[in-house]
Amino acid sequence: MFGKLFGSSRIGDILMFLLINSKGYPSQIAQSLMNPLTPIQKALSKLEKEDIVLSYYQGKNRLYELNQSYPLFGELEALIRRGFCLLPSTEKKKFISHTPTKQSSESPQSTLSKIWTRLQSIKTVQYLAQDRQGIGRVTRTMEGPYSLIFEEEGDLKDNNGFSFNFKNTFLWTVNPNRAILTLEHLRYGKEHPIFLFNLIPTGNHFLESIDAHMHGEELYYGYLENKRPSLKLCCRTLSPNKNEEINYLYSS
Repeated sequence: MFGKLFGSSRIGDILMFLLINSKGYPSQIAQSLMNPLTPIQKALSKLEKEDIVLSYYQGKNRLYELNQSYPLFGELEALIRRGFCLLPSTEKKKFISHTPTKQSSESPQSTLSKIWTRLQSIKTVQYLAQDRQGIGRVTRTMEGPYSLIFEEEGDLKDNNGFSFNFKNTFLWTVNPNRAILTLEHLRYGKEHPIFLFNLIPTGNHFLESIDAHMHGEELYYGYLENKRPSLKLCCRTLSPNKNEEINYLYSS
């Protein structure tokens, strides 16, 4: 999409990857974009010389991210967000990276059944975002055998130390035959659910969204990981005016 603008489609793809994932290793970027490693490394080096990206070492590995001190960062960020939203849905997913999981050794139905059982015992949630964090209570309501409502309420604190109350309502719906878990937001009530994404098993302890989903100008995607001690839900929202990741750590 940005080939003519940046003189290389690879440059545009790297910038899009770094914006969406916040940071990345060269090998991780190459794998997601299905590009050879060496051209990716050369492109990253070029971007770093221009101060568009910066790098640092995490252990023995070199990690890259967009340079937020770049004079045109705001304009560049808005351009890349808009470009991502205009991509065909089949192309969006290659830019979304998560922690690799081991190959599944159990059936998708078994993986989903374990997570569905665990969802029914959740009592608390820890809320983690870039600019705020907090903890809250979860009130669960079964809506028949295949639907579960989470009503979440608690306290958040932003990076400036300001505290405020939050309320959140999710609707989880499981399709055991197709091994699909659907997540919807009920901010406008049960009669007007906002579809976020469908999650399918891709590992023994891992569900991820089948595709990125558009609602108006906002695009949603995410994953659910059956970890201990918390069940981790990661929700990403991307729009021309927003690039946000929120993690919900659910515990019994």
